[in-house]
Amino acid sequence: MNLMHKVPIVDPDNVPEILTAGPFNCAIAGNFVTLTFTHERPIADKLIGPTPEVSIEAIVRARLVMPVEGLRQLRDSIDNVLRNRKADSLAPGSLGNH
Repeated sequence: MNLMHKVPIVDPDNVPEILTAGPFNCAIAGNFVTLTFTHERPIADKLIGPTPEVSIEAIVRARLVMPVEGLRQLRDSIDNVLRNRKADSLAPGSLGNH
């Protein structure tokens, strides 16, 4: 039984959203998992100078640590979201159905 659904959710510090459109990593140690999210961006120093170049680096933007059970719940939640999204795109009259 998932007790998290019965706990009120509040955001008193207005935690910001963070864009993570880069590689990510999932590492399990014992009963905990660490998810590390990155975002790719140009290296600023290389953009400026006599011979500018575009070089990309992945910056760590967020690291989440949770029990393995939390990872299972996250997996199930993501699976449901993606399954519903696919079903919506296949529905007659939807924008995803060409």
